[in-house]
Amino acid sequence: MGKLRLIYGEFELALADGEKLCVVGESGSGRSLLCRLMSGVLVGSEVSLRLDGEPYSLPDDSSEAGQPAGVGFLPFPVPPLAAPPELERELAALLKLQHLLKRPGPYSAGENARLQLGAALSRHHRFLILDQPLALLGGRDYEETLTLLLKDKRGILLTSARPLPGWSCLQLGNDLHLPPVK
Repeated sequence: MGKLRLIYGEFELALADGEKLCVVGESGSGRSLLCRLMSGVLVGSEVSLRLDGEPYSLPDDSSEAGQPAGVGFLPFPVPPLAAPPELERELAALLKLQHLLKRPGPYSAGENARLQLGAALSRHHRFLILDQPLALLGGRDYEETLTLLLKDKRGILLTSARPLPGWSCLQLGNDLHLPPVK
């Protein structure tokens, strides 16, 4: 079984293949920082990242800028979708959003967030690091997306304002003193 592991100062976190980990904490507790560190987007002298026991970092020639091999990252806020029409159709079907493609005009923040999540899910990464992927969703969209994430076979770390049913939970407190990234 593979593992994605972060060592940051005296803080250590590991995510196994297929594991679902929800990082919960108040605003300013370090949830987004943890996502950026765990995905390899943010690096520093105190940071060590390992994939299956081997050090990894962002490849210089990455076909997806900012994406290390094996790890996909979806930041928050979600950037606007800029996908070719055929990819938009595929992502819309994955997240049951085909109705979006029948109307002209820009997508709402929640619709865009679901399409971007679909883009992250459609790539062939072993691990996904998702910063607040459910924050802009409500009601049925929230429940359907949560179910989709739980069914995914990859290791997924996501941040949330509250614990999620079916997920392991790591509660960050504002007293977590991570060293500054240098």
